[in-house]
Amino acid sequence: MLLNKKILFITMDCWSSYNSATTANTFAALFKNYDSSQMASLYLREEIPTSKQCCKFFLISENAVLRSVFKPNTITGKVFYRDKMSIAQSDIFNIEKTKERYKKLGVKRNRILLFAREIMWLIGKWKSKELNEFLDDFKPDVVIYGMEGYCYFHRIVRYTLKYTGAKGIGYFWDDNFTYIQHKPTIGFLLHRYMQRRTLKKTVNTTKDFFAISPKMKQEADEFFDIDCTILTKPVDITIDNCTRTPKEKIKIVYTGNLKIGRLDTLKTISEVLDEEKRLLDKVIFEIYSGTTIADEDLISFNKAIKFKGSIPSEQVNDVQRDADVLLLMEDFQGENKLTARLSFSTKTTDYLGQGKCIFAIGNSDIASIEYLSENDCAICASSKKEIRDAMLRLVENPNLISEYGNKALQTGKRNHSRAIMEERVEKIIGDKL
Repeated sequence: MLLNKKILFITMDCWSSYNSATTANTFAALFKNYDSSQMASLYLREEIPTSKQCCKFFLISENAVLRSVFKPNTITGKVFYRDKMSIAQSDIFNIEKTKERYKKLGVKRNRILLFAREIMWLIGKWKSKELNEFLDDFKPDVVIYGMEGYCYFHRIVRYTLKYTGAKGIGYFWDDNFTYIQHKPTIGFLLHRYMQRRTLKKTVNTTKDFFAISPKMKQEADEFFDIDCTILTKPVDITIDNCTRTPKEKIKIVYTGNLKIGRLDTLKTISEVLDEEKRLLDKVIFEIYSGTTIADEDLISFNKAIKFKGSIPSEQVNDVQRDADVLLLMEDFQGENKLTARLSFSTKTTDYLGQGKCIFAIGNSDIASIEYLSENDCAICASSKKEIRDAMLRLVENPNLISEYGNKALQTGKRNHSRAIMEERVEKIIGDKL
């Protein structure tokens, strides 16, 4: 499809074929049919873009911004052209080291480090001749950006909107504005106050917004006095119905990371299997994840849980299609149970599009779990007892696999089809794409 307007995407993560982050995953899926010559990416995480969906990419290097605090002449921005990519360019920045730092920050969420990071970006040199040249060269008509929880990210967004005069469209996909995401520690409250303040500033520069779930829309609309349009990763339906009959055992498959409490949920599943011996001959769990798991955790898993490690993204669809049941996991009892409260995992629509029975575990207040339950398109569980009851129900009534597979398929068609999502994008952009 041809775009009548040039679109610049501003994201934290690199928009690459190997990146499974919500940003990259959703944008890549939403805009895969559009003319790449009319799309560009500005990002902040130090990776080399491999996607062919944008004609050019601009990286503002965090490492270089840090160096610029001490050496003002440091070049902090680098442009990459789709047709001139070279993996050797990774030598420009210490990418692997940086990714490891991000990983540690993401796990520990050390508030002191987060504040230090904000100060570094505040005094460092990210406004550069290179950035202006990139913006002047591409000349975006529309800037689409995520409502991230970083003050420096939003300063870049606001600068870009002012410099280019482009129309801004914000996308709410994570809870970066409520006070109930974590325990109310002094560090969290202060950091969240800063996030809310900077998000409000950006909202005041932007007219239109997307929200990733009905629950996100409801709370963002109320807090910011806006009217978000619900936009999820689209579903490409390739089947008409689900007629799945399990073979010897019901194969339950999970694909994705095991962070923010998901590993704890998997441990609870293992406990249920240990306690309900009659399940062992009836079910098998296959877990595909790139998340590093400690040896003691792997040893503790019930033998019915098979940890398969990571697989290439192009194999995920095949693995999901070979499953009887697809597993969706969130934290439902630990400190992370509120982290994903307003989020809507891209995995949710991926699963709906497969036309598979979905076994969804998580706190009932989480947007994705609430949505699946309200639409009766998944077997949901929010406690250890409900996990046990759900597994016994599946074993005793295997016909539920096809029944809920078809319910998932119909929900995907009704609410998340590509045609519906693209129509919403076109309406907000204000031009027929």
